[in-house]
Amino acid sequence: MIPLPATVQVFVPAVLSTSAEEAASLRLLGSSQALQEFLSEGGPLMFVIIAFGFLALLLFLERLLLFHRTKVDTNELLRGLMNHLRNGNVREAVANCDNKTGPVGEVIRTAIERWDEGEAKIRYAVDESIRLIIGRLERNMKLLSCIGNIAPVLGLLGTLFKMMGIFEKIKAAGGQFISIPDLSGYIRGTLYCTAAGLLVSVLAYLCYFILLEKINWIIQEMHKAASEIVFFLSSNQTGRGLPEVEEATDSPTEN
Repeated sequence: MIPLPATVQVFVPAVLSTSAEEAASLRLLGSSQALQEFLSEGGPLMFVIIAFGFLALLLFLERLLLFHRTKVDTNELLRGLMNHLRNGNVREAVANCDNKTGPVGEVIRTAIERWDEGEAKIRYAVDESIRLIIGRLERNMKLLSCIGNIAPVLGLLGTLFKMMGIFEKIKAAGGQFISIPDLSGYIRGTLYCTAAGLLVSVLAYLCYFILLEKINWIIQEMHKAASEIVFFLSSNQTGRGLPEVEEATDSPTEN
């Protein structure tokens, strides 16, 4: 094999590198132009649909991060709290409930603070606490569902506007021949609007059902913790007893 001259050996890799960079730049430019075409031919409603898509994604991430931060091992939390209560360490038990234990810890704290009021009153207080917490957990869920319902309707509305543009174009031609390229922008716009509306709707509903499953799991954990702590407190009311909790710290705010 005949070796290449040194200048050629240096020049060829440089040319290949430059060609690769140019190809990447062309692909990026092509993608940018395609996105601009997608937005411009979709019409004003396309921007509204995309804004709804970003809003749905932000709502999903906000709820998802909140649920992740407040996730707790219910069984381990109950074991630790019951050990504190058996030893009369109510302050430590309440402090553990306040220590980033989320909705489950808030429900348990409600029960501990009313341990001497009788089982019926404890259960009522716990049920009210769960009801209020569920309302907080479901915040923005209706808005997410609304986006899932509205997005395809907006896509259909954008499609109708584009179809009206096609007929206006035909009317303005006055019976003259109209080539397909003259109408292609309107036709693509109808498809873009429909596709964008359906895509955002699918995204919103997917986020909605993922969050709904997590909310249902948290509700189950709250009811489980409530049943066990109420049974524990009611069974200790007449026996060894528990100390007062009047000087416990204030109720925790939502994480």
